[in-house]
Amino acid sequence: MAGTEADRGPPPPLADRAPWPLVRVVDGRIHRVRDTVALESPLTLMLNGREWVTLLATPSHSEELVLGFLAAEGVVQHAGEVSRLVLDAEDGRAWIRCPGLSPAARDEILVGRRTLSACCGRGHPGLVFASDVDVPPVPAGAVLAAPERIPAWVEALDLSAEAFHDTGGMHTVGLASIDRDGFWVVRSDVGRHNALDKVAGWCLQQGAPDPGAAAIIFSGRVSAEVVVKAGRLGAGLVVSHAAPTTLGLQMADRLGVTVVAFARGARFGVYTHPERIAWPSGSPSPHRPRMESPAAPHDTPG
Repeated sequence: MAGTEADRGPPPPLADRAPWPLVRVVDGRIHRVRDTVALESPLTLMLNGREWVTLLATPSHSEELVLGFLAAEGVVQHAGEVSRLVLDAEDGRAWIRCPGLSPAARDEILVGRRTLSACCGRGHPGLVFASDVDVPPVPAGAVLAAPERIPAWVEALDLSAEAFHDTGGMHTVGLASIDRDGFWVVRSDVGRHNALDKVAGWCLQQGAPDPGAAAIIFSGRVSAEVVVKAGRLGAGLVVSHAAPTTLGLQMADRLGVTVVAFARGARFGVYTHPERIAWPSGSPSPHRPRMESPAAPHDTPG
């Protein structure tokens, strides 16, 4: 990796939050208070002079969000393919120039105008999305030699999620090395897909980890789109305290991504590619779950 989060400094303390007056009722008693709420705002992407899509996201690290979204949509593969990126906060627009994009390719990308909600992502039907068929499987890469690192990562992510603790309305994503403690970068947003795109944008700017060497520690559901974004980053492991979806697990199985879900304290379930984890000697041999008859998530052995 070319840099660390410490190199860039923390974001402004209230960049993603705003005060809000409300009435709080506690045991029948009414309290008029001022709370901190997650800040959500529209950002319209203008690609080569044409309106493309409007993202609903928190305003911090918007450049990373834009770059990560470009990469997730398959528009660019390297930050150098973007010659100009200008953010207009007052107008709520990001002006993007990609000189290598032909007019025909641009017009194909710009078919229709879309508004992407912060919580739901693109919402494509089907298992394989049209823009994601080029995602290669993640190579075997490193093996997680210390399974106890999983609950440690989840705890560390929770401790670092200041925006969530302030608002209760944020998703947080951490990018870690499979073979060491700590995070390369942590990002938060009202949308889990936006938070992942911010991490992807950071990787475009700083240098992506070697394929198979990274783990994504995640606060949201492990859906198919989440797994595809992990695959584009070359992350071999996705860890979440929340649930996976069947579509997410099918995509993870196809892309060689190990999904660890319901990671709560010392308990967690490994749903795909358990071979990426080095199990202690004497432990039962891990096996692939049967998709047609999955175990109840709360009964998953940890």
